[in-house]
Order: sequence, then C-alpha cells, then structure tokens
Amino acid sequence: MRDEVVRPDGTDAVYGVVRYRDRALGTVPVADDGRILLVGQFRSTLDEYSWEIPEGGVPPAEDRLAGAKRELVEETGFTASS
Repeated sequence: MRDEVVRPDGTDAVYGVVRYRDRALGTVPVADDGRILLVGQFRSTLDEYSWEIPEGGVPPAEDRLAGAKRELVEETGFTASS
C-alpha cells in the first residue's frame, strides 16, 4: 500500500505499508546464568547499529514454537533447551 501524505511541516511524502504473509515472532533467550542473548544489526533506515532480540517470520502453517526455535538457530546459532 502506498499513500501520498503531507508531513506536519507541510512537505509532501510517501507513506508505505508492507504486509507480510508470515507472522512476526521474537524470542528473549535467557542463558542459565541469567544473561539475555541479543543480536546486533545495522538498520540502514536509521543509519545506525542496534541490539535486538532474535526475530523472524513464521509461515501460518508452521507451529509457533518450532518457528521460534528455528529463528533462534538462524539468528544466533544457539539452541534452546526449554
């Protein structure tokens, strides 16, 4: 979806909305010693590096827990015991 909009300062802009088929899913992995595992990523739209929880997309047909485990491995290389 794409809308032509006017910003509060009066300038014209484009507002875009992207719709995904997959569900967004994030995990907050906690190590045995209580540390939280984060992933670093450069966000070009912000022009900065950020620390985030591991996240990804899970197709509607995939079990959410299975998807969370898969995303954790894909994003970090770590597996969860529970």
